[in-house]
Amino acid sequence: VIATAISCQHSAPMRRGAAAACLALALLATGGDCSVRLAKPRLSRVARVRVLGAAPPIDESRVAVVLNANARRVGAREIALARELVGAEHVFATRCDEEAKAAYTQIVARGYGTVVPAGGDGTLCAVINGLANERRDAWGEVLPLVGMPRFAYLPLGTGNGMATLVGPRQNMAEALRLLLAGCKLGGGVGGAGPGLRTLPVPLIEVDGGDLCFFAGCGFDSLMLDDFRVIRSWCCYYDAIVAAAVVTVVAMVV
Repeated sequence: VIATAISCQHSAPMRRGAAAACLALALLATGGDCSVRLAKPRLSRVARVRVLGAAPPIDESRVAVVLNANARRVGAREIALARELVGAEHVFATRCDEEAKAAYTQIVARGYGTVVPAGGDGTLCAVINGLANERRDAWGEVLPLVGMPRFAYLPLGTGNGMATLVGPRQNMAEALRLLLAGCKLGGGVGGAGPGLRTLPVPLIEVDGGDLCFFAGCGFDSLMLDDFRVIRSWCCYYDAIVAAAVVTVVAMVV
């Protein structure tokens, strides 16, 4: 699986911040030759001008990569690789909310039609919500999800639950090369290039209007905190063992 595309359908204008009546995430996967048509929302003439006439139109052949520099498996090597393959001007490495907001502003203004979040599940959801908020708040779109780009996913975080569904089978370099080639050759809205296909994946809206793929009661967060504590203990224990071995070896020598 390589990339994702978002589509939505509105039966009527909705309140500010509300999710679409029918929202789906589709993905471009290796193998097969299937494509998806994005549902066209039913909008009045006035609503169509307000929604679709604000932000610049997107070009699906243009690819932007958003790397969460705080993610577990995102480092200088991954950032340099993305810049080499996609182009430095199309790669955004973010370390804080301010940098992420600046990236979303540029992505919407430049009209990128395919966006690749690199990080964990939280990074994927944060980029989707960040771009939707940018289109709504900065460009005044009443239904910002209508003009959203397609999304890809490089699972490089601690929690990568969506990777089993929309994560690539290839390594990062091969996945980006295949994605770039597919976006360049794929035609039309929701089009897929050779070796790519699409698959719809539903999203849900939680309190506050944010969109996500799954939600819980906090037990997963507690488990993650415990994991970090245990990992720190293991690192400390390994350091003690290593020091003891060095000491013993030094005494024997």
